[in-house]
This record gives sequence, C-alpha cells and structure tokens, in this order.
Amino acid sequence: MTDILNRRRRLVNRQMRQNDLPKLWKAMQEEGCWFRHTRTGHEFMCGRYKITAKSISEAWSVSSSAVSRLVYWLSEQDEILWE
Repeated sequence: MTDILNRRRRLVNRQMRQNDLPKLWKAMQEEGCWFRHTRTGHEFMCGRYKITAKSISEAWSVSSSAVSRLVYWLSEQDEILWE
C-alpha cells in the first residue's frame, strides 16, 4: 500500500492547437452536435437539446478554455448558422 502512496503523480495536459479545432468539430458533428449564433450569444445543440460548454468539456475531455477557443474558431467560419 505504501508503494501506491509514494508514487509521483503528474497531470500532463497539452494545449489544444489551432489545427486540432477542426478535428474536434468534425468529431462533434459526427455525434450530431451543431453550433449557432443567437442574438444573445451562441449555443451548442445536440439534436433538439441545448448543451452547455461544461458538458462539452466533460464529454470530449477538453478544458473550458479549449471550448472557448472552439467557439472563437467557429465564429470565424462561414458555414455556421446565424439566428
């Protein structure tokens, strides 16, 4: 038991690069997620249901700042719905 407690544990997390964002978005689209701008901001949808940034970060194992970068990247794209 002491061997388990004496192990060094590290959390290694690399920053999501700009070229990873299209891959993440493509994978999210394959799962049925989509993104739209609204008058009050933006929202992610999965089917008919709104999903939060927190649920995206938990489901896709990315940080909240990575979700923010994804939103910024999606805002620059032309094919996103504006409502």
